[in-house]
Amino acid sequence: MERQVLLSEPEEAAALYRGLSRHPSLSAACLGPEVTTQYGGQYRTVHTEWTQRDLERMENIRFCRQYLVFHDGDSVVFAGPAGNSVETLGELLSRESPSGTMKAVLRKARGTGPGEEKQFLEVWEKNRKLKSFNLSALEKHGPVYEDDCFGCLSWSHSETHLLYVAEKKRPKAESFFQTKALDVSASDDEIARLKKPDQAIKGDQFVFYEDWGENMVSKSIPVLCVLDVESGNISVLEGVPDNVSPGQAFWAPGDAGVVFVGWWHEPFRLGIRFCTNRRSALYYVDLIGGKCELLSDDSLAVSSPRLSPDQCRIVYLQYPSLIPHHQCSQLCLYDWYTKVTSVVVDVVPRQLGENFSGIYCSLLPLGCWSADSQRVVFDSAQRSRQDLFAVDTQVGTVTSLTAGGAGGSWKLLTIDQDLMVAQFSTPSLPPTLKVGFLPSAGKEQSVLWVSLEEAEPIPDIHWGIQVLQPPPEQENVQHVGLDFEAILLQPSNPPDKTQVPMVVIPHGGPHSSFVTAWMLFPAMLCKMGFAVLLVNYRGSTGFGQDSILSLPGNVGHQDVKDVQFAVEHVLQEEHFDASRVALMGGSHGGFISCHLIGQYPETYRACVARNPVINIASMLGSTDIPDWCVVEAGFPFSSDCLPDLSVWAEMLDKSPIKYIPQVKTPLLLMLGQEDRRVPFKQGMEYYRALKTRNVPVRKPLNFQNLPEHLDLLLQVDDEEEESQGQVEGRLGPSTVVLDHTGGFEGLLLVDDDLLGVIGHSNFGTIRSTTCVYKGKWVYEVLISSQGLMQIGWCTISCRFNQEEGVGDTHNSYAYDGNRVRKWNVTTTNYGKAWAAGDIVSCLIDLDDGTLSFCLNGVSLGTAFENLSRGLGMAYFPAISLSFKESVAFNFGSRPLRYHFGKMAVGCSEALGETGMRGSLPQGCGGLVARPGCCSVSGRQLSLQQPGWLGVLVSINR
Repeated sequence: MERQVLLSEPEEAAALYRGLSRHPSLSAACLGPEVTTQYGGQYRTVHTEWTQRDLERMENIRFCRQYLVFHDGDSVVFAGPAGNSVETLGELLSRESPSGTMKAVLRKARGTGPGEEKQFLEVWEKNRKLKSFNLSALEKHGPVYEDDCFGCLSWSHSETHLLYVAEKKRPKAESFFQTKALDVSASDDEIARLKKPDQAIKGDQFVFYEDWGENMVSKSIPVLCVLDVESGNISVLEGVPDNVSPGQAFWAPGDAGVVFVGWWHEPFRLGIRFCTNRRSALYYVDLIGGKCELLSDDSLAVSSPRLSPDQCRIVYLQYPSLIPHHQCSQLCLYDWYTKVTSVVVDVVPRQLGENFSGIYCSLLPLGCWSADSQRVVFDSAQRSRQDLFAVDTQVGTVTSLTAGGAGGSWKLLTIDQDLMVAQFSTPSLPPTLKVGFLPSAGKEQSVLWVSLEEAEPIPDIHWGIQVLQPPPEQENVQHVGLDFEAILLQPSNPPDKTQVPMVVIPHGGPHSSFVTAWMLFPAMLCKMGFAVLLVNYRGSTGFGQDSILSLPGNVGHQDVKDVQFAVEHVLQEEHFDASRVALMGGSHGGFISCHLIGQYPETYRACVARNPVINIASMLGSTDIPDWCVVEAGFPFSSDCLPDLSVWAEMLDKSPIKYIPQVKTPLLLMLGQEDRRVPFKQGMEYYRALKTRNVPVRKPLNFQNLPEHLDLLLQVDDEEEESQGQVEGRLGPSTVVLDHTGGFEGLLLVDDDLLGVIGHSNFGTIRSTTCVYKGKWVYEVLISSQGLMQIGWCTISCRFNQEEGVGDTHNSYAYDGNRVRKWNVTTTNYGKAWAAGDIVSCLIDLDDGTLSFCLNGVSLGTAFENLSRGLGMAYFPAISLSFKESVAFNFGSRPLRYHFGKMAVGCSEALGETGMRGSLPQGCGGLVARPGCCSVSGRQLSLQQPGWLGVLVSINR
């Protein structure tokens, strides 16, 4: 019997993903001070930070691990771990002092109020916390920036002060109609004195503050702040020009001032994440005189200035073009004492042979200088690999430290006293941690790498790089002769290669690239039995500046043709199953994917698009990067001009929506409602256009777009709703379970069947995967422990924390049998005390707007009336429970314990009838029933059809 090529069972795929997701990735590393043992040996401590997916908690966790590296000055003698890993909770930033004797840590902690967070700046010394400053309580500024764009945490050379970036303190604001209690005992002078500090501005509570776009929504006006470690005094530095926002700051030589990057924010802010082209310059603020000095050309863009160990020179990246969002950069050197700036490494227009193809990193490592302050080490994409390089700043020569070695990609984490810490991985090898000494000048290629943390290769994954030359008819007339590449992963030994399906993934950007590093999703798809093709089309980084500049004005054509050419070439060379080719892409990768299913509908059998760009013209007014829409369409961007009709037409002509009539490939759209870069309405525009043409398209409901979805459902009649596959009155999966992927707060232990839950934190909350918006519904809860719990219903808008749970917010309602109360913001006595083994029935009537509970089949009476109903309102079963309290839910996947015929007459208040008899069918599918499955006639519940669907048991008329 022929072996099955493709792993297709969802449970097996989930188990595979769970296993592969356990491989962590390195995020940072730093080196401790040199230590000499009593026997004369030398060693250094390597402190590393890692990230890993925690599927049980549904979050990315961070942890640290330390290693010891014994050396003889220019080579590693012995290296190994020092203890196990420890999770770093609440740590936002950390930085060792120059001597290594102290460490500064920025930490967040939960406040006392709902959703409140505090920030603390801690100073650690040896085995103790030396200082801790509550930055939130001091109220000198807003939240500290922890991102890698503006954020920094820098020790002064004297180790007496800390420099960081925070949001400027905003004035308090309140409504004109907000009143406060008057202290009649205070004198007029006391009242006047109390009014002055932080007096709220009337009517400004809804004033708009611009932000810096995607992933930076809470950041608007950064300021430079200095903390005196001894006294605890915080100063907000003055002298920064009003037209720029400061970040990436560090102490100048002698601690006499601060060097920083300033980004222009006039006339308005644009999205800055992944956009190295934002106009910016290098500045110096003198702390004594308060004078601000410009250190670089202010008409370009700069990034990541780094001071040399001898404090004489600053090296930084400079981007000569403000057009593409990412591009080849210059490496510039500023001499602190001569005030002379020089270009050490220039932009590379085109790679010649195996030569260096340019610098494409967006940030230099914090530690990048050699010990003699002559060379700079960094990593950069080189075609489809990422290598390490050393640059001699005196003569400008660039030497690869990793070329010619094992195929794969490298990332430099830090270098100090010539000891380098780096990460190495391949598409079949998860990240490994390595150390090695930088050889002397001229011998850079002889690095001897030693592994500190090895990873096991993933078996049965074969990969390689395909070099592709577009056909003559697809040449770019302005940039002739450009080639491109694709990384191909495939199962090592399939029984029949012609039965292997292929997934094609174009990257986003468009000016980014895939490199031969570890990538979770391609590895998983390959292990499932797919071949995976990752295409670096012309316009990708790592291939020279000409390749990047060839794409603006040609999107929707050149990038799409390149991907299609790569697909056809690989299918011809590798003989994969041409009848089973799928697409997967996000952002600009989704843009290309949607183009492909429109321009080449016969090639692709399925497509997955995550927040794709669908209509460049309509995205212009809603994205945080409107310049992208103009530039990639082939026009110059100016903040003060509006596109004319020809520009709008060209944007539309280059958009996937143009090819809607040809699309017939089934499509899965994955949309995030909070995406600032590619607004989710781009995907909705495509969804509606496809639906009108009966193209199979699925838009997963992640409940972020629930109000809009409900509005649509409530505007159609029952027949239309049923014909679209919806079950009347409910929304969600066909089998209802607890939402352990996103519908929870706090730490909870959920059973394998996703129906039982145990509290594992102060007051955790979890809801079900399905909500209801009309009709009558019931579910049951088995009480396994009789402690503090609040059981009931909530809407998607409810926000909980470990002090406030179900019933403590508006539009959430709960019964608490421990304290014998009902909760909806306020609380009153209700019901009876429950005990372990009791069953609580939770009933909601969205026709009458009432909610009630039953205990062991006996009605406790109507608990709440006048529930909010109508557009945008839907209710989820939900529970909040204390530590070690446990329950089990029954949403209808098995017969309910208490049938309505056994209930007291009081239950009729919830059901809208004077009494009911009958029972639910065996094996009913859960929380929802198809309209007409059961009907109420007088007092008799009669079953008309045996086929129950969904997730909560419906009590429909």
